[in-house]
Amino acid sequence: MRSAGRIIGTSDAFINHSENGRIDLTPTIIMKILNAYGYQWDYFQKVVKGEIELPENDFDECVQILKRLKPEKLKIVKNILSSF
Repeated sequence: MRSAGRIIGTSDAFINHSENGRIDLTPTIIMKILNAYGYQWDYFQKVVKGEIELPENDFDECVQILKRLKPEKLKIVKNILSSF
C-alpha cells in the first residue's frame, strides 16, 4: 500500500480505504491509478464491461513454466524479473 500510495501520489491510508470500499473512487482517482500503472481509460472500460477477459491463472501458469526451465534459463528469467 505504501508503494502504491507513493506511485499515485497519495497516502497508504487512502489506498487502504479505497481497497476496503471506505472511499468511493472517482474517475479522477481511477485515472491516476491507471496512468501510474501504465493502463488507459479505454482498456479499463472494456474490462469493466466484460469486453476483455482477464486471465485468472497467470501466476499458476508462470510457476509451472518456471518449474520446467533448466537452471541456466532460470537465471536469465530471474535477472529479468529482478529488473521490475
